[in-house]
Amino acid sequence: MSSQLLSPYRSLVHEVHRRLQRLYRCALWMLERGHAGTARDMLAALRMEFQFHHAVEERRLHPVLARMHPSRGALVTRLAADHRFLEEEIERLVNLLDLGTEVPLVLKRAERLHQFLVDHLGLEQQQAFLPLETLVALNADAVAPGT
Repeated sequence: MSSQLLSPYRSLVHEVHRRLQRLYRCALWMLERGHAGTARDMLAALRMEFQFHHAVEERRLHPVLARMHPSRGALVTRLAADHRFLEEEIERLVNLLDLGTEVPLVLKRAERLHQFLVDHLGLEQQQAFLPLETLVALNADAVAPGT
């Protein structure tokens, strides 16, 4: 697989990252304005988006990264743990809204989680996608077909 073949995949994931961030920011905006029901629905949709996105990354990107650069095993483990944490925290936010928790309390927790999300996506971009493309360009035969 050449880097030209990997680049569209990276572009797709980058676009998904932007969409996830936009949806999350919209949910925060709704919370800031007291629209708990709409924010809850947006967070529930975001949770499903995360589950799908993380499953794709963990099945496609992480094994290739670990195989091509074994020293990044700790990074792959951290990214997978981050994925679980993000999904669990968004589930908690949805549950808090379902229970009628005061919106300012949910908003505060959601804002902290937003920074975690931004940091996580930045880590993926810098430590996973860019090095993977460089490695593929140097050793295209090392990437198995279909990854």
